[in-house]
Amino acid sequence: TYTLTLALAPGAHPQCQLGDAVATVTIVSDEVPSLLSIADASITEGSSATTTISMTNRTGRTCTVTVTSVNGTAAAPGDYLASVAVPVTLAGVPGVPWSLSAVNDLLVEGPEIYTLTLALAAGSHPACQLGDSAATITILSDDVASVISIADKTVTEGVGSTTLISMTNPAGRICSVSVTSANGTAV
Repeated sequence: TYTLTLALAPGAHPQCQLGDAVATVTIVSDEVPSLLSIADASITEGSSATTTISMTNRTGRTCTVTVTSVNGTAAAPGDYLASVAVPVTLAGVPGVPWSLSAVNDLLVEGPEIYTLTLALAAGSHPACQLGDSAATITILSDDVASVISIADKTVTEGVGSTTLISMTNPAGRICSVSVTSANGTAV
């Protein structure tokens, strides 16, 4: 905004008077805002992937955001590599990739999530605004459970026997079981 002020010029006729002598002029911006957003993504344990930080209406603008990770059911550093207020500048490009890294573990678990959030940094163009400023990152487990089984067996009465206990996907795990017998038709 700015103001305009009227004043009578020297030599004005004596019957000239000023009424409302001050006007406020408001400039309405015709700039379309640049919206900065981050996309949701999925990643498998022990791997890396990318998501995208995007910017709309980018002509002649430089926008800077910071990226911060927030624990959910996934927690850094055990499940993923964290980001703490890392600056990212977008200038004249539709988007930039953001790297994701998930930690490999041996736990059989369901999908886990964490969030990446964007915040505008100082020095961004005044038309820079946040769009979808939170991305849900889903970590998918690549671990398979170890399954322990005992095989059915037919034996001859009075003859000793062994049975087979097996484990699929041992993956370096130590699994202990106990074996108990229960009478059925045999006593």
